[in-house]
Amino acid sequence: MEIARLAGVSIGTVDRVVHNRGRVSEETKKRVQRIIEETGYRPNIFASRLSRSKLYRFGVLMPHPSQDSRFWQLPLRGIEKAAEELRTHGIQVDYYFFDKYATAKSSFDGLCRQVLGELPDGLLVAPVIPGWTREFILRLPEHYPYVFFDSSLPNTFPISNIIQDSYQSGVLSAKLSELLAGGTGKIGIFQLSPTDFHLLERARGFRSYFAGKPGITCIENVVDGARKTESYQRVFSALLKAHPDLKGVFVTNAATFDASEFLRRRQQQKNIFIIGYDLIPENIRYMNEGWIDFLINPRPEMQGYQGIFALYRWSVLGETVEPSVMMPIDIITKENLAYYLRDEKNDENCR
Repeated sequence: MEIARLAGVSIGTVDRVVHNRGRVSEETKKRVQRIIEETGYRPNIFASRLSRSKLYRFGVLMPHPSQDSRFWQLPLRGIEKAAEELRTHGIQVDYYFFDKYATAKSSFDGLCRQVLGELPDGLLVAPVIPGWTREFILRLPEHYPYVFFDSSLPNTFPISNIIQDSYQSGVLSAKLSELLAGGTGKIGIFQLSPTDFHLLERARGFRSYFAGKPGITCIENVVDGARKTESYQRVFSALLKAHPDLKGVFVTNAATFDASEFLRRRQQQKNIFIIGYDLIPENIRYMNEGWIDFLINPRPEMQGYQGIFALYRWSVLGETVEPSVMMPIDIITKENLAYYLRDEKNDENCR
């Protein structure tokens, strides 16, 4: 909704101001009301009545919240917040959690059969198992509304992709690495297996920045996601044995803290920089302790939140939605971490 964008608040906040329900800070309320007056906005009475006369069910197909170092709890938090804000509009959210590291396809197929059998009014999908997800998408009815978050999936047609530009975040991470390395040296790239499109794009962006720059050498490493901690120990040990002059590490996923834990146990002093992703509790802890230099934040909570609202706008209000919604590429350091977390908390309290 344009009002929400101009006011810098959530769509749910605008709804609470318009219908005078729920807690909204006085400052936020005045800002929204001023923009409403300036734009001449009038509530869509028909859509409002429609949303309250029918129950709409949206499904969420994503990994178990406990996986990937509990990263998936972050977008889930945003999804649940959106669901709560839309509850009075007749919106119900159903969850279909899958095992991202399952070796057999049967459990994922069984879950997809359940989705197809129940067929919610729209679907929010994290396409982190590309091949299996593509097969499932092809089985959905024609013109069925689905939204991707966390990653995109080439040659598919969601109504919206709510993601960060993974390639450019990789390029930015490479620029930060170049500064920390002083323009020369070896940098290890750590990928998690199985991987998906957005993780591959982060690594591709990182490598592309150093193409034609002989001063920096990128060394590829693959960690087994199903046995992450054990695999990190083995892979990182082999990397340091082969390259004792290693200057830094770029981790393309939330498991940045595993690299930090390895170095903390091995070294009394930190002499290898670490750049990675996501504000999960373990990464916050190691950044505060000085073992992580930079974290890139793709705002997973906002991705989940906006994903549900995209389905709501499309299915209930009959509005068009942006085909691609790009999250900012936030650079988090130890120096601004507390302020960033505080601002996030304040934003949540004022919505």
